[in-house]
Amino acid sequence: YVKSGPYGPYIQLGEDDEKGKGKPKRVSIPDDMDPKDVDLEKALKYLEIPRELGEHPETGEKIIASIGPYGPYVKHGKKFQSLKKYEDVNVYDIELDKAVKIINENKDKKKTAKGKGKKKSKKTKIAEKKQQKKNKK
Repeated sequence: YVKSGPYGPYIQLGEDDEKGKGKPKRVSIPDDMDPKDVDLEKALKYLEIPRELGEHPETGEKIIASIGPYGPYVKHGKKFQSLKKYEDVNVYDIELDKAVKIINENKDKKKTAKGKGKKKSKKTKIAEKKQQKKNKK
């Protein structure tokens, strides 16, 4: 079913349960899709989210592709990596090897960024000034 809710249009798998024995699966329709254009094939594709892509070859942890409040992402362990900047990647089609590449690419960027731009503590600044004064003498 295509329905409309407080957060926009969504697809629902099955009937509403009036007895309160659980909710049917629901998933938002992407912003760029007109709800009138959603056919059975597209609905089933949207309902696949979140998708388990497999295990990371190095860590053995699951990698999941999904869509959150900030857009599409892949999740590895407790870390989330946005897919927004990757134009050639679609959350519905992404494969394990591409997800691993994105995760590793961003892990490497974070390693090289560590230590850059850190603010020095007041004690460190004072110690550096004292050292500079000693060096001038």
